[in-house]
Amino acid sequence: MRPCRRSRPLLALAALAASAFPASACHDHGPDPAPQGYLFEKGPYQGFYDPSGKLIRLLYDQNGDKKADVVMLFYPSGRPRQVEADTDLDGQIDRWQYYSENGVLEKQGYSSHGGKQPDTWEYFDAKGTVVRREVDEGGDGKVDRTETIQDGRVIAVGIDADGDGRIDRWQTWVHGRVTSEEIDTDGDGVTDRRLRYGADGRVIAVEMLPRPAAAGAPPAAAGR
Repeated sequence: MRPCRRSRPLLALAALAASAFPASACHDHGPDPAPQGYLFEKGPYQGFYDPSGKLIRLLYDQNGDKKADVVMLFYPSGRPRQVEADTDLDGQIDRWQYYSENGVLEKQGYSSHGGKQPDTWEYFDAKGTVVRREVDEGGDGKVDRTETIQDGRVIAVGIDADGDGRIDRWQTWVHGRVTSEEIDTDGDGVTDRRLRYGADGRVIAVEMLPRPAAAGAPPAAAGR
């Protein structure tokens, strides 16, 4: 189980950039055709502005190897829209962040195994706290595990055990451990078995769940 943590958005870069670049770029309006944008460089920063002078992309080379370690895209309001970062400086992006138009971090992806695509996504509430996590454990681009998080603790887990793209195991977690689990054993999308777990993680009870009545089926006759 991955520990729940409060995200550390890469907005410190934006704060540093504010001192390195103006909020808008100044340029001469001559007779030449209007360019598509303006590129400014200062130290490890490279900023690209649109023709109106708004910053739309910022690159940051942390270790001076001439490769962008952080790429930030901005909304027209100047707030961050998307961030891609190479956090371990190995030349490969391993962190992806997406922000709302209000500048609030909405989701964050990262590669826990060094892949080129995120295998874990975290979703945030308005306070910046992780409330849901989706994990691709097989590396095939499909979510195999979904965790619901409350007050920093996992309270529910959904698992796609057979890799068909559908959740077939639903776990309830209390105080950091699984206490019960409902399973769809026949793949019809309906849970038919419940397992209960003890404090040591062992199964202490197995229950067969009744199947829901078919829609439109008449009720059973009384006294029969």
